[in-house]
Amino acid sequence: MTTSKSDFLAFFWDLASEEQEKRLLSAKNIIRYVENLPTSGSSSPSSSDEATENGDGKASADDAFYTLKRLVRGLSSSREAARQGFASCLCELAKMPRFTVKQIVDMIEDQTKLASATKGSEERDLMFGKLFGYMSLVRSGRLDGDAAVVEDIFSKVLDLMSSKTWVRELVGECLLVILQSFDVSITASLISKLGDLFPETLSLFEPWQLMLGLGLEQLREHSPALASAVNAVLPERHLLTVETFPSYEAALLASTFGFPKIHRVWDFILGQIFGFDMNSRTLPSQR
Repeated sequence: MTTSKSDFLAFFWDLASEEQEKRLLSAKNIIRYVENLPTSGSSSPSSSDEATENGDGKASADDAFYTLKRLVRGLSSSREAARQGFASCLCELAKMPRFTVKQIVDMIEDQTKLASATKGSEERDLMFGKLFGYMSLVRSGRLDGDAAVVEDIFSKVLDLMSSKTWVRELVGECLLVILQSFDVSITASLISKLGDLFPETLSLFEPWQLMLGLGLEQLREHSPALASAVNAVLPERHLLTVETFPSYEAALLASTFGFPKIHRVWDFILGQIFGFDMNSRTLPSQR
């Protein structure tokens, strides 16, 4: 059955539904619609908004670029479960060869650009949108083997560390996701960029630094070939031991300021005792 243009546009609304089944069904319908679009026509997203929303109701190549733009914009929405729904759909869309990696990266940068006047919740939403966008691209598998693009995205995510303190926990998680997603030869080069993030004195560690450090230790455990790269950036070979634990008193106290939200550092700490796989959906703090 052919999907009408009006039905296609309506699918985007349910991408933000708090019901997972609705989000998945909408994403599936959007992807199916784009897969059936003609490949000839517009080769850039410049005119796609007007062509799709105000066109003659017929499917066209413009709809594909409209979808890319709409999904990236949705990542900065705080409505219900919008980030989850739009991110999962973007991940599937990014797998399509009709879009180049450059087009996707450029769209993420353009739609999450921070202006000098951007403040407060809008700034927060745009930063989250940028991170979710790049994580969708990483998880799509389109970057496999493309070391230059991976390094560029890693650097863009790393740059956010210097923007706002409240985003560092999420940035740290995103860096770890990137590091565990690619070949060891690429990962070792990326790890070398993290040396300046860690203080030499353990008592000066902040929660996100301890989380990131323990995550690097886990990568080293799973991939011994990364040992030299990880050891070169961490001040201690083993950050968390009976002897070093008291050094993190200030960091662990600071990690409780967001209560009732549990800082992710605790999953890595508890994971030292109960075991922890960064890919697991069941975290130590939730057992």
